[in-house]
Amino acid sequence: MMKTDGNISFLSVKRRGIFEIIRRTSDTARHSAVVLMSDKKTTEKMSEMKEIIFALGSNR
Repeated sequence: MMKTDGNISFLSVKRRGIFEIIRRTSDTARHSAVVLMSDKKTTEKMSEMKEIIFALGSNR
């Protein structure tokens, strides 16, 4: 089992790990994505991650 901390790198996490992380944190992550949408620069940088979060979060 892999340990998860605040510095999760989605590029290095296996697909199964991504689904597990998203399942556990999708509500918090989606809330953070919504909050970050007010910051234009952050939104541009996070757009891909937000799409992944929303897509995986909605598949539950």
